[in-house]
Amino acid sequence: MNIDVNDKNDTDRSRVAYCPDKGKFSVVGNPSFNNGEVNATLQFSETGVLEINVSEKPGSEFAKVDEKDTPDNQRYIKSATTIYDINDINKTDLLMFIPYKFVTDGEYLTIPSNQDNWVYMSNEVNKSNTTYQIPKMAAYIKYIIKAENKNGDVVKNYTKTCFPDVDEAHAPRRNGLKLNTTFDLFLDADLNITKDATISAYTADNYDTAVWTPNKKINLTDGNNSLQEWIGATNFENGEGNAKVYFNINKNYKIPVNEINITINDINTSTSWMNNPGATNKFIGKDINKTIKFLYGRIKVNDATGIGREINTTFKYEYWNENKGWVENKEHNETFGKVYFDKSYINTTKLSDSKISANEHNIVNGEQNITFLTTHSLPYGAKIHLSIDSWLWYHPLAKPYKDPSSSNLDCLTHPCMKVNFLTNSTGWGGVNSNAVGNKFNESNRTSKVGTSEKNVSKKEVKKLNW
Repeated sequence: MNIDVNDKNDTDRSRVAYCPDKGKFSVVGNPSFNNGEVNATLQFSETGVLEINVSEKPGSEFAKVDEKDTPDNQRYIKSATTIYDINDINKTDLLMFIPYKFVTDGEYLTIPSNQDNWVYMSNEVNKSNTTYQIPKMAAYIKYIIKAENKNGDVVKNYTKTCFPDVDEAHAPRRNGLKLNTTFDLFLDADLNITKDATISAYTADNYDTAVWTPNKKINLTDGNNSLQEWIGATNFENGEGNAKVYFNINKNYKIPVNEINITINDINTSTSWMNNPGATNKFIGKDINKTIKFLYGRIKVNDATGIGREINTTFKYEYWNENKGWVENKEHNETFGKVYFDKSYINTTKLSDSKISANEHNIVNGEQNITFLTTHSLPYGAKIHLSIDSWLWYHPLAKPYKDPSSSNLDCLTHPCMKVNFLTNSTGWGGVNSNAVGNKFNESNRTSKVGTSEKNVSKKEVKKLNW
């Protein structure tokens, strides 16, 4: 039975009771009458709402012998129909069929994809709950949920257009009875964590559209915990629902912490009313048993000085280890974050519009060689405000990360570095000991020189650091 609702609703359709599959309706076994009564078990292969009328089968009616001399309306036994009584749930001519069971499959993954199973701690997920965009750095659980009948077949009518649980104003009804056979589910995960931490969570459907998230921040304690999110009725199509629950450990930009491991033991679905009479109470989950490491990362940049119009320096990508301090992340590559020179600034001028350019080399084993070039007259110095991925930001006095701009030149919101292009007559400077024979490698004649940015040749500011 289809019921048209001529109004808009949250499915963006004018029909919230359109069911794609007619299903098969049958009687189990061969029940027979005894003293005018029969106890029969009815079976329907799909979900949805059926209108039931019990009547005689034409051609096999009791008074078939009178068919030639008696009108049908007098000859047939009247059909059995009842009207819904809000005070007596048994008095209805409707039967509502819901899934016999839900089967959950899924995976525990990272974004960006990482076969080594680690991510950087990040506030990206927390930001997603405002921007409604997929986070760029997170772990996530991918749920694939199938609604099935007792025979194990997927019920296609468990879909967003077939009697979904919508708001009260748009719900299809029959004599005051709300018709609802596609409903919301909880997304459940059992997990272990190696240290107390606060995580942010964000849920999206198969089209990366945000799904309402009941728990945006969850405090986890060392040991076993549970994570529960939500998937709505309108996120199911033809018996299958897909959702991704993204989460990450919130990062304090000025307090590094040791790595934290989160293991997902298993996943499943449930409802708050699964123990009620007639409710679906079979939920088959999936064992995951996988661990992902959460690292506190940073990018390390230093001031750089060179003789001539070229300066070579190295950026390092590191994570914090409570026993070793800052450790180079040999597995880091551009996928996991980098510097964006096209969004970097010198004072109020974009780097790309200045007298300095940057040539990037590939990130190898957690290190990236950078060559700065200048067309400015020498000597010349400048402070560069670097744009990076927020999860790489660290400073002992850090404020929340913010990209540099003409209106934001605060070096407590992003990394900054000084570059000094010197001439041979500029003054003292350290010389790298990387020499061949008695000759120094000219490209390595760089050091930190504590000098004024505007004129590093002034004698009073010459300084040699050994």
